[in-house]
Amino acid sequence: MSASVFYALMGRVKAAHSPEELGFIICNETRALVDYRQAALLKYTATGRAQLVAHSGLSDTDRNTPYALWLAAVAKAIAPQCAALPEGARVMSLSAGQLSPSLAQEWDEWLPAHVWVLALAGPNGQLHALLILARDTPWPVQLSVESPEYTLLQLASLYGYAWWTLAARPSRLQRLLPTSVRKRIALVLVLLVAILLIPIREYTLVPAEVISLNSEVIAAPSDGVIRRMTVAPNTAVTAGQVLAELDDTTLKNRLAIAQAELATAALNMHQSSQQAIEDQNARAELALAEGKWREQKVQVASLQRELEKLSIRAQSSGVFVYSDPDDWAGRPVQTGERIGLLADPTRLGIRAWAPVAESTVALLKRAGDDAIKTPDDLSGKVVGSQAGSGQLQVLQSFDQALRASGKPGIKEIKQYVAFDEAYADLASRRLDGVAQSLSNLGPLIKTRPGVFATLPEMIGPQTFFGWVGRKDADSASLVKLISDGIIEANRDGTMKALQQKWFGFTMTVPATEMPAPAL
Repeated sequence: MSASVFYALMGRVKAAHSPEELGFIICNETRALVDYRQAALLKYTATGRAQLVAHSGLSDTDRNTPYALWLAAVAKAIAPQCAALPEGARVMSLSAGQLSPSLAQEWDEWLPAHVWVLALAGPNGQLHALLILARDTPWPVQLSVESPEYTLLQLASLYGYAWWTLAARPSRLQRLLPTSVRKRIALVLVLLVAILLIPIREYTLVPAEVISLNSEVIAAPSDGVIRRMTVAPNTAVTAGQVLAELDDTTLKNRLAIAQAELATAALNMHQSSQQAIEDQNARAELALAEGKWREQKVQVASLQRELEKLSIRAQSSGVFVYSDPDDWAGRPVQTGERIGLLADPTRLGIRAWAPVAESTVALLKRAGDDAIKTPDDLSGKVVGSQAGSGQLQVLQSFDQALRASGKPGIKEIKQYVAFDEAYADLASRRLDGVAQSLSNLGPLIKTRPGVFATLPEMIGPQTFFGWVGRKDADSASLVKLISDGIIEANRDGTMKALQQKWFGFTMTVPATEMPAPAL
């Protein structure tokens, strides 16, 4: 019986055309010779790592599952013992006690008690793969020539040769080149692959804030007026702690009235019960009095619950984030209106937003005005800007710097309600220059060519325009959507194309550093 099965399996192995087909035959059709619960075929790579390549009952294997990774770790651990097995008896019995504690503790989860490991070697005797056969009954200790287990050992030699032929046999180039040369070539190839695998990351540094990824909205439980906030903003609180209190004057008055009516109803019910003892007709009045008492009791309990709700408590521990407590005291709120956020300080994230355009302040002058070639030439000149603007602050700081360096400084700084008025005075020569952000000057110069020009050198530090969104959980997705779009537009060149189209020049948004926001 064993001989006929052996020759049948030998024919199936000879007909295999790929390592995958051979692995399926080894793990599944060996059962015709010996019985087992599970079989696993693992190969050794050139670096000595073990990988699961076939398993009984499976047409395809995933080598990244916990079971496959555990088997690979076991195969790597016992590789030296398997490589030392004598030719003709390349089999060893394996148990949890032969493994390290970390591997042994998972044995019962993956394998039954009795395991044979068959070492599959090539014609040179080098170990290339392992066949693990596991079952619930013990494997024999002594083998006879007629036993199927003895035939299994001979079959393992055939498996080893077949696996070497299909999966581990050196190529013709490998056979021609000496081992030392092959090692040098392999080292060079490994270095080249390692260099190619080095990630080249594109990044940008943008303004950001640290936020909690797990925030709970604290809202008003009912209509009312905030009496006081009991904790300071950004304070750590515990579950059940009172965060804010609504005004309770009205409810307390209603509760006092209801409690008085409850006491009256209780007295009436007591009197009716005494009358019912002597007068049978008074029992109907007793029922009415008892109903009134129960009604008032429910009313009192309801008002007490509503009064309890006026104390807004934290449902869990965290940090209570809200604005100035003085802004909330005496403020009317509606049911569900948000008061603040209860943030989890253990789950933090970053909310970032990208700059939109450069906002560095430049000097606008009349085209062809050679009297102003550098910012230092503004000494003794009349320059304008918009009142209350950040550009005006930059211009005033620049004037101070001129005077500090020993120069006369700007003769007069005129303030305008709008920049359009300053542009008109510049064109009519009532001004010598206008301080305005570079990106805002682009469309002006483009639409009025030959009228205005800018100095190449800026008069203020490099800054950038951004957009403003609310600092709350509801706005987080919108902030991320727009910021990601701006970053991607800068990365793929779309932003520069749009800038050239609408401004007439391009601006570089920082990709390596972001200056501190400033007006």
